[in-house]
Amino acid sequence: ELVQLWYQMALNARRDLSLAPSARAGFEMTMLRMLAFRPAQDATPATAAGSVPRVAGAAAAKAALADVPTASLASIRTISEARTAPAASSVPTPEVVAAGNIGNDIVMDAERWLALVTSSALRGPARELAAHAGFVGYDAGVLRLSLSPLDEHLKAPNLVKLLAESIASDLGGQPQIRFETSAPSVETLHQRSTRQRDERQIAAESSFMADAGIQQLINQHGAALVPDSIRPLDD
Repeated sequence: ELVQLWYQMALNARRDLSLAPSARAGFEMTMLRMLAFRPAQDATPATAAGSVPRVAGAAAAKAALADVPTASLASIRTISEARTAPAASSVPTPEVVAAGNIGNDIVMDAERWLALVTSSALRGPARELAAHAGFVGYDAGVLRLSLSPLDEHLKAPNLVKLLAESIASDLGGQPQIRFETSAPSVETLHQRSTRQRDERQIAAESSFMADAGIQQLINQHGAALVPDSIRPLDD
């Protein structure tokens, strides 16, 4: 049983060797532990299986410590303190912010919502979700958006999560997003983009047709405009 005990102590020491200031200090501490649990020849037999008399262990430890250098004893105390102190995590625990405690001082409206979506790094389906969502309200960390019935398929949980993460830095924490199934009462980013594109197209066609040279070609030479052939310069 004593051999098994020493074997277990050696395994534990190997596991905890990284906590020691040096490999030598860790080894010395392990040896001292083994000596401390070494029974004396004249010790009273243990009353329970596997137990070791306290007097014999204390006497052996005292005798062993008498020959250990002071520097090694200091190292042993350091290791002992490190083992008993609470372990500090190397990875900081993220602060959990309740939805009711974030964004209380942030004023959100339809225009700011459009600005957040425009400046976000969302791509693909997640951006389509944000672009088709209309702003309804924001209060106590809860962002309410509306989606038309035709766009309900965009409301996948993973896309909603990406949307919340993309605007978390602007709202002081990830909001809870709740959707209402109804036609947006305010302009969505998709609607604004479509409207602005149509306005640029109309302006480009009007500018082209107002050109004197184009008018001369049409009126005097019978030129005809090819439908949908005019494009704005910024497209």
